[in-house]
Amino acid sequence: MRKLFLSFMILVFSFSVYAEPANLYWKTQEMLHYYNSGQYARELAVTAGRAKTQLAFVLRHRKEHGKPAIVFDVDETALSNFQAIRLLLNALPRVGDKFSPKMLKPLTDPYHASAILPVLKLYKFAIKHHVTVFFITGRLESQRAGTIANLKKVGYTKWQHLYMSQPKYAYHNEGGFKVGIRKKLEHEGYDIIINISDQHGDLEGGYADYNFKLPNPFYYIQ
Repeated sequence: MRKLFLSFMILVFSFSVYAEPANLYWKTQEMLHYYNSGQYARELAVTAGRAKTQLAFVLRHRKEHGKPAIVFDVDETALSNFQAIRLLLNALPRVGDKFSPKMLKPLTDPYHASAILPVLKLYKFAIKHHVTVFFITGRLESQRAGTIANLKKVGYTKWQHLYMSQPKYAYHNEGGFKVGIRKKLEHEGYDIIINISDQHGDLEGGYADYNFKLPNPFYYIQ
């Protein structure tokens, strides 16, 4: 009986410790299918639509307590880099690399990103209803000119300010860079009604009434 018990424990231990993780090739194919099937677009539309509905509700019922504002992230929120991401995902099984935040800069540098249309619709609604628009991005200050040109080209033509990151905060959430900006805006008299991004870290730390998380299975910024 003891030998049987030990054999069973070894078997359980072996399966729990040495279970093979999902193959990288199939995970990338799963992400591509998520995009190509239209599911990604549908989920974007649902979340951006909820944010628009919430903004409209607040504007109808709010009492004056600060200047109404909305904060947008840029990558995979206002703009889509998917055409560049697709190339990387197709290459991953061959190069055996991983998608790290450091790869984002060369993905965005061509400045040919397209607008995420449901988010653009939310932006236009905010502008129409005199809600002050801010962009807060992990992109570096050195990318300002290209980012502004890209935003304007696809329809984001008006905003109060585009806040860009410093090198020590670039493409990651540590240090509270975005929280600090939102806190600053609140101290300047703005009421950030909506904060919308594809990264959970962008929605933490407060200084926004409502947070909306857009889908992004392609990368995670720590």
